[in-house]
Amino acid sequence: MKVLFSSDSVDVKNIEKNIDIFVFNGNGNIDAYVDTDIDVCIFEKSNINNLYKLKKVRNAVSCGMELNDSVTFSSISEDTAVVCIRREILLPNKVVYPCEFKAPFNNDLGLYMNLAVSLVDFLSL
Repeated sequence: MKVLFSSDSVDVKNIEKNIDIFVFNGNGNIDAYVDTDIDVCIFEKSNINNLYKLKKVRNAVSCGMELNDSVTFSSISEDTAVVCIRREILLPNKVVYPCEFKAPFNNDLGLYMNLAVSLVDFLSL
């Protein structure tokens, strides 16, 4: 499974044209990914306007703590959390239905990146 996190230091010439999961964290030049085939784009709602620039996204999954986010936390403790997937996510070879799962929580990452990393790990199973 090809996973890519957006980055300020990406070399536009080396971006793959097909990505299974793209985590857009607001960093980097979104224009560099415009023509990339992306199966699932994970994003934070504050970046939704940039998401619209991507032409070839099959599924967009919002992560955050708002009521209409697709993926959120049900609970958070000191070093673990329960992640809640509220809507089905369509992958090329499977469908992930709404569910909850336990994941590690790293206080240094912040809410969005914890959600994104947990979701990537879960989808990669």
